[in-house]
Amino acid sequence: MNKTAIECQLEHLLKKQAERLCLWDFKQETSIDFKKKDITIKVSCMYQGLGAFISFEFLSEISELLGTKKIDIRDQWYESGCETCDYGSSDNATILIRGAKI
Repeated sequence: MNKTAIECQLEHLLKKQAERLCLWDFKQETSIDFKKKDITIKVSCMYQGLGAFISFEFLSEISELLGTKKIDIRDQWYESGCETCDYGSSDNATILIRGAKI
């Protein structure tokens, strides 16, 4: 698979998961290192936690797509929003995939 194909397939999986969970303001950013066969996905969602998003089922789909079980969830953090209405708050996480069959 080339970089564009992998990015498209991952984007499709991420969007499908966000739609399944009715996430309101979901964002994702993907970077691929072909030399190391590593993929980093940064996900962010306004107002809702990412616990349901980063489920075993979802990680299994990524594992099947990329042919590796070396998937770690790293750097989970929360960004607060407006003090009175919480607008702009978001939950964030980084998913690191190693040894992908790319």
